[in-house]
Amino acid sequence: MNPTKQAIIAVVKARSAALVTGNVAALERILHPDFVYVNSYGLRLNRADYLGNFANADGSLKWQSQDLSDIEIRLHGDTAIVNCRIHDVFHWGEELVEGDFQSTFVYIRSSDGWQCVAGHTSDIVSEE
Repeated sequence: MNPTKQAIIAVVKARSAALVTGNVAALERILHPDFVYVNSYGLRLNRADYLGNFANADGSLKWQSQDLSDIEIRLHGDTAIVNCRIHDVFHWGEELVEGDFQSTFVYIRSSDGWQCVAGHTSDIVSEE
């Protein structure tokens, strides 16, 4: 596999691992300051909102796992478009939430390495 694609896959997996472990410092390195994310409900979050909602800032979200599969990367110069399937398991308060999602992330090569500048997630409604 292309070494650049290997480096991007490593960053993509590091973002997921940082979410699960609540490693905000790692997420701050991976997420570009201009990062924007649209979740499966259509809610648009900037970097601070994303960190506050998904990095367990208030303790209401407790990640159990985030597994990635079917990772596809398309390179366009210093931009990488990443499509992947995500299986999330987490506790939201007392409720256990588990779901499968399809996501697209845009990474750019910056002076700080590959950083995620945008993401979007959709529910997987049907496999047919």
